[in-house]
Amino acid sequence: MKVKWFSKHSQLDEMQELTLRRIEGRAFWLVWAGLLIDIAVQSALGTIDKNMIGELLIFLIGSIYAVGASVRSGIWDRHFKASFTVNLLGSLVAGAVVGGTQYIRNSYWPGALLAGGFTFLLTLFVLQTTMHFYEKRHQELEHPKEEDDESED
Repeated sequence: MKVKWFSKHSQLDEMQELTLRRIEGRAFWLVWAGLLIDIAVQSALGTIDKNMIGELLIFLIGSIYAVGASVRSGIWDRHFKASFTVNLLGSLVAGAVVGGTQYIRNSYWPGALLAGGFTFLLTLFVLQTTMHFYEKRHQELEHPKEEDDESED
């Protein structure tokens, strides 16, 4: 007797499927936020060591997948439009958080200013580059190229 413990056919109706996807989405963001808070607290306390490589790697993989899948689907964000202003504000927040954390940890403001400034520039570059890929993909999805019937002759 063969036991089927996994079936490719969904046992859920459409409403249950939608509810399950919402639950899975919330679970992802809960795990993502938990890892972010854990990494930030350990970083602020100066207790990050080689034992945290697994957590950092999981956080990085999850973040890259979420961004990559969203851009591939032509989605930027639910609440914000893709713009330089939004990217600038996000980069300023990232730079301020890193700079503030470094200042609290080391009490050396030139180093904190340098770390915050570098984080600001790096974050702005990454966001602008990602926005470029998003806009390109969004245009491809909104206006697909028409195939010429004459080229088949």
